[in-house]
Amino acid sequence: ASIFPNSDTSICIGTNLILIADSTLGNMSWSLNGNTISSYDTISISVSGNYVLMVTDSNSCMSTDTVSIIINPAPQPDVTFINHQLICTNVNNVNYDWYMNGQSLGINSDTLNLTQNGWYWVITTDSSGCMGIDSIQIINLSSEIIHQKIDDVSLYPNPTSQSISID
Repeated sequence: ASIFPNSDTSICIGTNLILIADSTLGNMSWSLNGNTISSYDTISISVSGNYVLMVTDSNSCMSTDTVSIIINPAPQPDVTFINHQLICTNVNNVNYDWYMNGQSLGINSDTLNLTQNGWYWVITTDSSGCMGIDSIQIINLSSEIIHQKIDDVSLYPNPTSQSISID
């Protein structure tokens, strides 16, 4: 019995991988981590683990093959807007690819300095080739709130139950 692909494989979550039994010499049985999961010649992979194919021929001779499949999680970037910059957090050891309105900006950094409004997104790719994406729309870049220290502010009446005046 043999399995195709015939070597241990690592894939990203959401990737379609099918294992194929390269044998029609008898009854097939697939197991995952010791539990029988199928008797068909192909199986679709959705869980990491050790997949074993056992083929029993008409003389009750058994043949087995095993592959280990690892399903890697995708990065989960989180883009926030701070001080005319987009900052990508929640990911480590990734490459960044920033886009604005569908065009790649060619920037591989966790921050992006903004100069105009638009739809922005970042695609992050980790060392396994798995990708994650997050986006944000900047509608009015020039209206960013400016925080200033204000001295000598009066609020009255204080306390109040209805309205308040500020001087």
